[in-house]
Amino acid sequence: MSRFVYGLLTFDRTFSETSGSLPAMQISSKQAHWRDLARRFAEDEVKPHVETMEKASQFPRAFMKRLGELGILGIAFPKEFGGQGDDTFSFALALSEVTRVWASLGLSIGAHMLGTSPILFAGTDAQKKKYLPSLLKGEMLGCFGLTEPGSGSDAGGGQTSASFENGLYKITGKKVFTTSASYASVYIVSVLTDKSKGKKGWSAFILEKGCPGLSIAKKEEKLGLLGSDTAGLILDHCSVPKENLLGEEGKGFRVFLQTLDAGRIGIAAWCIGLAQASLDELVRWAKERNVLPSLMEEHEFVADAIAELATKIEAAVLLTQEACRLKDSGVPYTKQASMAKYFASTVAVEAADRTIKTIGLEALTESFPVARFFRDAKLGEIGEGTSEIQKLVIAREVLTEALNLVAA
Repeated sequence: MSRFVYGLLTFDRTFSETSGSLPAMQISSKQAHWRDLARRFAEDEVKPHVETMEKASQFPRAFMKRLGELGILGIAFPKEFGGQGDDTFSFALALSEVTRVWASLGLSIGAHMLGTSPILFAGTDAQKKKYLPSLLKGEMLGCFGLTEPGSGSDAGGGQTSASFENGLYKITGKKVFTTSASYASVYIVSVLTDKSKGKKGWSAFILEKGCPGLSIAKKEEKLGLLGSDTAGLILDHCSVPKENLLGEEGKGFRVFLQTLDAGRIGIAAWCIGLAQASLDELVRWAKERNVLPSLMEEHEFVADAIAELATKIEAAVLLTQEACRLKDSGVPYTKQASMAKYFASTVAVEAADRTIKTIGLEALTESFPVARFFRDAKLGEIGEGTSEIQKLVIAREVLTEALNLVAA
């Protein structure tokens, strides 16, 4: 019995060692290490507690600390700041494996990266040395405060603003739907430092827990992802020292867009994990009912569901892998990140829906976790920019490329 990579999973297949069979997708030994480490952690340490913690809406703080100890939170960060110095796809593989077991924990990892990556992208050496080691160890949690009441998908439509007085920025405003807000120690927030300049008036700031004027709003009650924390930030003349300005004043919007591009790769990996979790349950159900011998005669609808989902998951993996490759190559990857996020989120919702329809009412009972997957997956089509926003981004990038070719 040999094990080989197919998509993000490892399936058992019997074949001759000399048959020349190759993996469906080649990955490096280092990538396989992170995938396998995350899988063992999720299966051995997390899985026994998922149902209890999810039903109790219990935030996975201890698991986040453990992920830091294992090095998973720092996979794609430089070693000089406490990271592992590996590639983005290694992180995507690990995130997907954790999400397969518990989407709430996977989302908490993604939110933590949103509160950590901007410091790497735009921080000074002093800021990186101060915050990154503790964030990557899981000793501190990060979050990202961008969305505001009434601004919807318009990242530049917020009203949170700041004035500069006696060496301090005084920030006033509200942020909503901030993942992990109640448990974070570090908050990256978007602030208008010059309202007259529109998007060029936005700046990014690092806020710390206990900052004067910062408080946490009521936790949101959600459709799914009950183990993930979602709350708002209230900024009432919040006092922030000048050294907590992240990057240059007025250059924050660029930081936010860069963060969202990277975050969309994370959400794509998260969605792939959820999609695969649904397919796992469908395959388990089919095996238990010995569907294979009569697949074509009596169970063609099962074959159709498995084939379509497996193909689409594989396609989502390859889109995500390409976005990761471009990111690590230092070239623009906005289009590929949006493609990966848009497609993978669609597949995650479809996988849960198709699995429920194929299995039937039994899938809505405690015997199967698919109903939880269905509730959780919807976030993928909304978070990090809705599917409609992703299509706008993709269309803009395609048209821009076409116009540039004509101009050349």
